[in-house]
Amino acid sequence: MRTRKVLITGADGFLGKEVILQLKKNKIPFVACSHKNKRGFKQIDITKKILLKGNFKAVIHLAAKNYATIPEQYYMTNTDGTKNILDFCVQNQIKQIIYSSSCSVYGKILNGTITELSKPTEKSDYGKSKALAETEIEKYGQTKGIQYTIFRFPIILGKTQKENRLTKVVQEYVTTQKPIFEKNSSFALTYVKDCAKLIVQSLDKQTSGTYNAVAYVTSIKEIFNILNEITGKAKPAEFKENSKSSLVISCVKAKKQLNFSPITLKEAIKKTFSKSNLCKSTTQVKPN
Repeated sequence: MRTRKVLITGADGFLGKEVILQLKKNKIPFVACSHKNKRGFKQIDITKKILLKGNFKAVIHLAAKNYATIPEQYYMTNTDGTKNILDFCVQNQIKQIIYSSSCSVYGKILNGTITELSKPTEKSDYGKSKALAETEIEKYGQTKGIQYTIFRFPIILGKTQKENRLTKVVQEYVTTQKPIFEKNSSFALTYVKDCAKLIVQSLDKQTSGTYNAVAYVTSIKEIFNILNEITGKAKPAEFKENSKSSLVISCVKAKKQLNFSPITLKEAIKKTFSKSNLCKSTTQVKPN
């Protein structure tokens, strides 16, 4: 009898590469997919009916449209593409899907505690497309018996991350003598290896669930304090507007049910940015 494998969409992406490393570490056989024609990957277009052949026990669905020039592109990939994946699961008797969603489904909640049951406020088209994808997964779970795990990830940090709010703050720290920001904004983060571990661990789950996979809700001021600890500097961040955010994104459910135990924010930053780069005054700072 052939070994049933795990299918990974978006396997050539930032998170996908870390998931592959975790699967290899745990000796779990897999098939890696990309929308591009790349060596070592099966090419699939999730916006169309998926005709891939194989014997699969689960799908780790990471493929997504994160940046689009027109809103329809988000829905075509993130919502309709997820439905195509679900149809593929039904047609091939695959009974488990793990989905990489986003904290963007909550919209523009700026204060208070966000749990998996929090009602969203104004969402972006990206956030709407991911929320609709979650709804499709839940529907297939109820009607087709597909067990699902949905992870709502925040900004994911790591060595090969693209430009994001954290990299912009670090850039200001490195290149500006006296950094001045509009306000001490809060934002959520999780280290990429912790995300990948959580995904692979969830292959052993027996029940469906949705989880906030958020390791830290931090602020510009806290990031500067950590960077000062790492570099030995005493560079302050100044703010034009004196505002405080009380935003908390609860990951209690993930910690309790999935044993989510992320590394510290300081350790994640140290693993992402080299001390030598943080101590330089360069025009651009890149992760390690």
